[in-house]
Amino acid sequence: MLIGTGLRVGNLETRPMHTDEAVQAYRMGNLLEGNGFEYDPSDGHGPGLLLFSLPVTLIRGATSYSELDETTLRLTPAIFGIILIAVALLFRNLIGNIGTVIAALLTAISPMHVFFSRYYIMELPMVLLLAVFVYCIWKYFCQQKLRWMTCAGAIAALMHATKETFVISIFALTAAALIIWLIEEITSRRAARLHIIPLIKHISIGVLLCLFLSATLYSVFFTNPEAIPKSYSTYMNYLERAEGSGHEKPFLYYAQLLGWKKMELYTWSELLILTLAAVGALSTFLRHDLPERTQVFLRLLAAYALFTLLIYSVIPYKTPWSILAFLHAAILLAGFGFSSLIKLCGTIPNKLIAKFTYLLVTAILLLGSCNLLNQTQIANFKATPTMAGTNSKPAPSIFKKLWSKHFDPFPSSRSQAPFNSDRNPYIYSHTSPSLVSRLVAQIDELQKINPQLSVLVCHPETGWPLPYYFRNIQRAGYPQHPQALKSAIKTDVVICDSAYDDELTPNLGDRYIGPDLMNLRDNVMLHIYIEKELFFEMVNRRSEK
Repeated sequence: MLIGTGLRVGNLETRPMHTDEAVQAYRMGNLLEGNGFEYDPSDGHGPGLLLFSLPVTLIRGATSYSELDETTLRLTPAIFGIILIAVALLFRNLIGNIGTVIAALLTAISPMHVFFSRYYIMELPMVLLLAVFVYCIWKYFCQQKLRWMTCAGAIAALMHATKETFVISIFALTAAALIIWLIEEITSRRAARLHIIPLIKHISIGVLLCLFLSATLYSVFFTNPEAIPKSYSTYMNYLERAEGSGHEKPFLYYAQLLGWKKMELYTWSELLILTLAAVGALSTFLRHDLPERTQVFLRLLAAYALFTLLIYSVIPYKTPWSILAFLHAAILLAGFGFSSLIKLCGTIPNKLIAKFTYLLVTAILLLGSCNLLNQTQIANFKATPTMAGTNSKPAPSIFKKLWSKHFDPFPSSRSQAPFNSDRNPYIYSHTSPSLVSRLVAQIDELQKINPQLSVLVCHPETGWPLPYYFRNIQRAGYPQHPQALKSAIKTDVVICDSAYDDELTPNLGDRYIGPDLMNLRDNVMLHIYIEKELFFEMVNRRSEK
């Protein structure tokens, strides 16, 4: 827990805001300022993340959009990521004490888990809720008590209100349950059977509770009832977007992302988790010392993880964070897999060989954990100049080079661009770091010269995340096309998509210095124009310093 907390809450402000984070920040600001929640079925998601964020924002004293900052926003997913580590304890009776410890450790140091725990998007809250949902289903399977199905229904409502794509995980879990039930029936063991009449009754109650609570949340306690049908009609949009919508990736994208992703400077892999998960999945069929219900549900968990991976791999639309649901299921299986390996070591008759095998398995775990921690450090934290190596030191040995590059949990020389998509596989359609260090810093400088600074951003996608960074500028406009500008432009700063430059130039006249070129993100170029007098005043003040 301490390791996971340190990795999730440190330096949250370092990475530039992603477009998705900035949009959610804007919606959060509206909620704080009393403008309520307005659901956008095309690409807005439910109110779950915003409602979960309220306690953190209020504790940190943010009561308006302008008072929000990166740390305040990102603390919410970070807290969910920390709680997810502890959630491994819920599965102690399923995967054993050793399995629980290993699952908690792998959740704490998984590069992907840590990275997106520091991202203000819905994924970590959704994965945590999904883990609790699976636990409720496990308890219901063991006891068949109504209370567990009602808990599952309530959690399902929260998942729906957080991110509508939770239905993919529900479908995968249901398909897995049917497959495992068929296997049990075919083998005549019938350990997956439940009493059918109570099952139908309890599922019906759970679904009704889910629908009611979901409607309550989407409509913000029925103050906005129009949002309720929209929360279901949105699935038509998802079906259209599933074809790719510019995010098309090959079938093996997720397998490569988690298994072996070689990039500039670094190789990324969570192969330790995948290997132990595969061992865990096989153990559910090979071990005969498990209680029947435990074995059946572990098989269900293995099938669920496999179906989740397959479904997300088949869908052309792919983003790195979408596979987190599979990864957490794989981590639970990995915990069980390691526990099974330790148990196997204990069955070796020769004590010396048994002890050696135990030490070998433990050493592989420790070495693999160091590798995961090494990747986590590189993916999330930028090196300071004092941490970098010096040329005056003698050349390190091959072993030391190997250790430093792949296994050192506290690397002294990290990437100087951890938020560069050529080096970090979790960086996806991300804001260019130079946008903040150069453009945003320059606008702040100009605002000090002219407190009434006016900025015009002309971009087909509103230039996100610029509206977040310019949230304290009262005179800011965001037309999405030059046609919206019917007269000569008179603002202090003009920022436009490079494709609009020819259309905007006639309206600029000779009042501006520019264009200065700047990447909004990969392959998205901005042109910046600054009013002449303001520009020369900025230059004069810089020269005085």
